[in-house]
Amino acid sequence: MALYGIPHRMREGQQPGDLWRRYGSPRAALADWLYLGSPGWWGSIKEEDQERIRTFLQKLGPLVPGGPFEWVDLTRENRT
Repeated sequence: MALYGIPHRMREGQQPGDLWRRYGSPRAALADWLYLGSPGWWGSIKEEDQERIRTFLQKLGPLVPGGPFEWVDLTRENRT
């Protein structure tokens, strides 16, 4: 399970999984996705970036997805 930030809106009815299945990691089409960590693991994310991510996610509170295949469009939630 991993949390990604996708810096663009999905088309109506489209979900991140649709893009993932079409292009798959690590194809260039997904290169603009921002890896925000996984439960208990930050990978190669630097400590100062981890703190920025934590601060950003704390501001979003309950909007942050907590399980597999969950996602939220922050542009539609007016919380960007």
